[in-house]
Amino acid sequence: MVTAVSWHDPANIPAAALLDRGYTGPPEYLAGYFHLSYRVTEQAVVVASSGWPQDGWELLPNGSVLVIDRATRRTRVEPLTADSLAPG
Repeated sequence: MVTAVSWHDPANIPAAALLDRGYTGPPEYLAGYFHLSYRVTEQAVVVASSGWPQDGWELLPNGSVLVIDRATRRTRVEPLTADSLAPG
């Protein structure tokens, strides 16, 4: 099993700094600045940071863990707890 963790404090999104640097993208992207998304292909499970909403990607909610079975590429999303990160 492999895990990817989405855990961030939305208050720490540097929206003002991004706007000061000339960000001109959609405002809703700022709210998702630290979001992770994932997609399952025939060869792999890919997890990526925010920045490009594209078809075929699933949002990994903040405060959650994506659990990936490497052999089957099956995934499940669980709430982030100490147990969800325990080996085994």
